[in-house]
Amino acid sequence: MVIVSLLSFLQTGRFGPIRVGSNRTELESQIGPPEDTGGTSRNHPHPVIWKYEDIEFHFDRETGELSMIHIDRFTGDEDSPRGWGCLQIAPWIVRSGLPLSEFLTALDDQPVAYNVQHKMEWGQIIVTTGSEVLIGFGDGIDDPDFAGLAYITMSAT
Repeated sequence: MVIVSLLSFLQTGRFGPIRVGSNRTELESQIGPPEDTGGTSRNHPHPVIWKYEDIEFHFDRETGELSMIHIDRFTGDEDSPRGWGCLQIAPWIVRSGLPLSEFLTALDDQPVAYNVQHKMEWGQIIVTTGSEVLIGFGDGIDDPDFAGLAYITMSAT
């Protein structure tokens, strides 16, 4: 079993033993086969998305390397993200709808560098950590149901 700390992910950009740039073999040897896959077509029969409950791993179609780690579902206890199989998640304070102010206060108590950007055209506020993990928050201005933490993602630029 692999337990991934989301706080450590925000600090280091490493998702437990997994990092952007890993390949499918490395990922499967660390956390087992995926629960589900996606991103196939007649021209591209190899899946480019591996799913482990709420966690998605996206692979570059050309290189086969892991290009993105993404979370935008929160089906675990108290609306936290949940893994599958050998992948378990230690969510820290991460949960769907977590208010930005509460998240920033918690970050200030940890050794995590961050920057806040307002993307008003998307109705989002993006927090970027020093390790280049992006945490997206809905601003709730147009729709109160979309206020708070909405996703966490890291990609290979």
